[in-house]
Amino acid sequence: MVVVRCELFRTLAEDVADTLLFTYPIDDVENMTKFLKHVRNLPSDAKEIF
Repeated sequence: MVVVRCELFRTLAEDVADTLLFTYPIDDVENMTKFLKHVRNLPSDAKEIF
C-alpha cells in the first residue's frame, strides 16, 4: 500500500515540477522505492535492514 501511495505522489509531483519548471529527482524516488520494497520483504523477525 505504501508503494502505491508513493507512485501516486510521484505522478502528482512530476506534474507539479513540470508546471513550475523544476527538475524532479527521479533517481531519489527510484532509490526510495527500492528501499521500501526491500524493507517490505524482510522477515517479520528481522533485526537488521541490510
